[in-house]
Amino acid sequence: MTVTLTSGVTGEPTFTDDAPRLYQRQYDLLFAPHPSVIPRLERFSCQAEYERIRWWSAPARLVPRGPEATERIEKLGAGVGSKAPGACFGQAEAALQTIDLDWRDDHPPPADATFDADFHLVNSYADALLDDEVGRAMLPLVRGARLAYVEGNHQACSIFAGRVRRMYVNSLRGL
Repeated sequence: MTVTLTSGVTGEPTFTDDAPRLYQRQYDLLFAPHPSVIPRLERFSCQAEYERIRWWSAPARLVPRGPEATERIEKLGAGVGSKAPGACFGQAEAALQTIDLDWRDDHPPPADATFDADFHLVNSYADALLDDEVGRAMLPLVRGARLAYVEGNHQACSIFAGRVRRMYVNSLRGL
């Protein structure tokens, strides 16, 4: 169990030094988040992440996936609306180890795919992190995704979504 304290100065929750280890163990995370970013982890866009992974994992999308993908995606989807954000993040990361949705310039999504799920994910991160330093830093990427969406540029929008997600995950890792 993670112990939170409330700062007498800011009124914001602060987490004890053992919180990263406890979060990692409790939520089966691949890494221990720094105590200062646990509030950011608590705002993880679980529903949007699940919808995106579920959409891309459909057989018709032809995105290569590992043999454990279906099981991990189903686990992520079970109770998606009520599970703790840390648990959802850990399960999303586990699912993403079996299906590569990390869209980049050198790994774009299929050219004929739609991108609504990626666009929704970008907006979910932007909304969740509006008052956060990482959220402010990702604004140029969010604007790029929105412009690509308006222009109908599917691949660019999805690549921007990949950049937004990487920025979020890297911030949790302290990178």
